[in-house]
Amino acid sequence: MVIQQFTNEGDAILIHTPVYQPVATAVSLNHRVLIESPLKLVAGRYEIDFEDMELRMQQGVKIVLLISPHTPVGRVWTRADLERIAALCIKYNALIVSDDIHADFIHEGHEHTVIAKLSEEIAQRSIICTSPGKTFNLASLEISNIIIPNETTRERFKQVLQQAGIHNPTFFGRGFSSPQF
Repeated sequence: MVIQQFTNEGDAILIHTPVYQPVATAVSLNHRVLIESPLKLVAGRYEIDFEDMELRMQQGVKIVLLISPHTPVGRVWTRADLERIAALCIKYNALIVSDDIHADFIHEGHEHTVIAKLSEEIAQRSIICTSPGKTFNLASLEISNIIIPNETTRERFKQVLQQAGIHNPTFFGRGFSSPQF
């Protein structure tokens, strides 16, 4: 729904690969251009190739679909990684849609940072997606939390939910209108 509401057919959406395939498929099924920026395997650890990412951002990317922590590689992005992603999204005016569903599954010694916590400027161009589905093994409830700090963006998202007939969430799916990171 975010893809449909915040981009037009033919718009470019960037992902870092390898990636959980339904993420990439959602882009293509919505008739958007999938831009892949492959992660680099460096000394046994996946890293973002920021030079490649910037080259691809120059193609007019409208949304960066960030998977944080990244699945399937399990990489927890550092604050410095997130700051570089955010800087590119500001420079090229791209919306950040961050799937943080695996945030509770990180190894000791790593710390998950929600990209919207970097600054108010970043929060205002971010949509953060979470769910108790992974953390509490509640996938069958099919619920999620979509945190949208920007009021205008949040209202546009509410509109697309209403257009799809999505209303009256269950008690477990009830969200809050203001983010609490």
